[in-house]
Amino acid sequence: MKRECGFTVVEALVGMALIALILLFETNGRIWAMRENMQTRYMHNATMLAQLEVAKAYWQPFQFVVAGTTTTTYKVGAHTFTVQRTVTTDIPLIGTDTVHVDVTWDSGAYSTDTIIEGLRR
Repeated sequence: MKRECGFTVVEALVGMALIALILLFETNGRIWAMRENMQTRYMHNATMLAQLEVAKAYWQPFQFVVAGTTTTTYKVGAHTFTVQRTVTTDIPLIGTDTVHVDVTWDSGAYSTDTIIEGLRR
């Protein structure tokens, strides 16, 4: 009796199906990682822009910080961020200002609040 070597067609098909499933899951994982990386980059840029707006209010002499809302648009690479800074005076205490910053872009938003006191320098 002759001994046969090699794989049968069924074994080869099962192996190919297994490799296809592994490649499918691996590709989906890479796509998810790329999306998360992009979202993290947006959030990083939004955080830096919010810090910039808070710093603008912080480094002004306290008596010149005016209550109200300002809106600024920044272009970072190919993406546009809209930053809205709202300053309210004497909240939560007399002699303090609250700076609220909202940063929005096409796929998300970031928000922060900071309290600035009159005797900061």
